[in-house]
Amino acid sequence: MSHMCPNISRDEDGEILLDWDDGSRRVITLSIRADGRISWAALVGDRRAHGTYKMGDVAPEELTECFRLFAQPES
Repeated sequence: MSHMCPNISRDEDGEILLDWDDGSRRVITLSIRADGRISWAALVGDRRAHGTYKMGDVAPEELTECFRLFAQPES
C-alpha cells in the first residue's frame, strides 16, 4: 500500500465519516459525532475490532494496532 488516505464523507446525521478500504478484509471506518465521540470498526485480515472513544483522549491501543496492520503490505 503506497498511502493511507481515507475517503471522507458526511452522513445524514451530520457525522463525519473516514473510511480506509484497501480491498478484501482490509477496512477501517471512523465516525466522528458533533459531541466529539468517535466510533470505529476495523476488519484487517482475520482481526475484527470496534469501539468508541472521546476526541482528545488517546486512541485505543486496539485501533492503533489495526492501523499498524493495515499499513503493512499484504503477504
